[in-house]
Amino acid sequence: MLSKFLKLFRKASVVVPGADQLPPGESRTIQLGDGLEGGKQLLICRTTDGEVSALDTQCPHEPGGRLMPGPLREGKNAVCPLHNFHFDAKTGRNMESMCKAVETYKVKEKNGEFHITF
Repeated sequence: MLSKFLKLFRKASVVVPGADQLPPGESRTIQLGDGLEGGKQLLICRTTDGEVSALDTQCPHEPGGRLMPGPLREGKNAVCPLHNFHFDAKTGRNMESMCKAVETYKVKEKNGEFHITF
């Protein structure tokens, strides 16, 4: 609980190039930090209506499941192939089950780059 509270005051951001290379209805994975030492993997999504979002790739249902890059289901939902769960790319909410939402991050697109705040 304390870590979530402190996180409000320690906002960090990262700039990811290639925003113009992500077409509508697609997603791609990026790795922040060392994956072996607590780094974070994010899925950057561009829905068919042009909105950009970033989700944690870790499926909240069970360890081992990861949201996959590539086409978004119906142009707006990220998919965990292990559980066949679909998550709204904008809100992180699970579309079919009682599974918790995936953590989302604020993204702004500027000068052909994604600016992600976490």
